[in-house]
This record gives sequence, structure tokens and C-alpha cells, in this order.
Amino acid sequence: MTFRKDGFLLPAVAVLLAAAALLVGDALRGAALDQALVGAARDRQRGFEAAEIGLVQAQLAVEGDLPAEALRLVPVDAVSRARVTTDLVAVDSLPAGFSTDRVVAQRLRARSDGETDRGAHVALELGLTRFQPVP
Repeated sequence: MTFRKDGFLLPAVAVLLAAAALLVGDALRGAALDQALVGAARDRQRGFEAAEIGLVQAQLAVEGDLPAEALRLVPVDAVSRARVTTDLVAVDSLPAGFSTDRVVAQRLRARSDGETDRGAHVALELGLTRFQPVP
């Protein structure tokens, strides 16, 4: 009886190498997707922080009696900035007993749009009240 000697080892190793290559390719694709998701989350966070800084600047401007037009574009760092707008919503007189006819309450709305160079955009709003003497 004669046994035929075929090369069994070479095809088996080739199949194992192909399977390993598929697993490595899938892992690399998953790592690239994770990197993209982390980058997008980082940009959103930078946009949010820029919007918060814009609101703080608007609040400081209102407390310092600066005009609403004093803040338009607040640069935060090299890749992010905040566009700030402040609008007068209403002017209310105070109730009786609270300096009536001498002071009015101005209700303001500050809106800050945090932006990054990579396209992330976050908008925040804040309501503010400023007491002003009656002119």
C-alpha cells in the first residue's frame, strides 16, 4: 500500500494566516472608528466649553453695565470661539415697596454659540436680570 504525500501543512497555514489577517483588519477598522468618535466627542466638548465661556463673558458684561453690543466674538483658544448675543427681553417695574419708580428690572437673554474649527457647534442660553435706575 502506497500513501500519497500531499502538502497538508501549507494549505492549513495559509487558511490560518487568512483568518488572522481578517481579524486584524477588523480590529484596525474598529480602532479607526473609535478614534473618529473620540475626536468628535472632544470637539463637542470644546464647543460646549467655548459656549460656557461666552455666557460667563456676557454675564460679566451685564454686571459691568457694558452695552449689549460689547460682546460679539469671544476667542477662546486657537481652535474654538464663542459668538455671544445679548437681547433685552423686557423692562419690569418693581413691586410697591421696592424702590418703585426709581429702579427698573431689565430682563436680558444671553445666547452663546460655541464653535470649533472642525465644525462642532453648541448653543447655550442664559437669562439675566439687571437693575437700572430710572432715567
